[in-house]
Amino acid sequence: MLFVGLGVAETVRALVTGDGGLAFWFGTLVGGGTLILLSTVRLQARPGLSLGALIIGALAASVATAWTVVLPLLALLLIVLRLTTTPDPERSPERGDARRTRGRWR
Repeated sequence: MLFVGLGVAETVRALVTGDGGLAFWFGTLVGGGTLILLSTVRLQARPGLSLGALIIGALAASVATAWTVVLPLLALLLIVLRLTTTPDPERSPERGDARRTRGRWR
């Protein structure tokens, strides 16, 4: 949400002042933030697609906020956390535990 909010603010600023860079600010911040939100909210059923959207969104948004140093580090932390906590498809809740058979553990 932070990246989307910053993107909206920068887009409004670019439109009001006429400084230019509208495509850059809108594309990187709003686009990247939207990909991050989609990866965490809508794409959980497809872990590979969710991870890809998160990585692309975080990297795109980090380009526009590189001057802050903190936001790109938080985006990198988000990527690392997602990589370390991505569930194994064999043990996903939809399929159940692969070791369990007819209600008993092997």
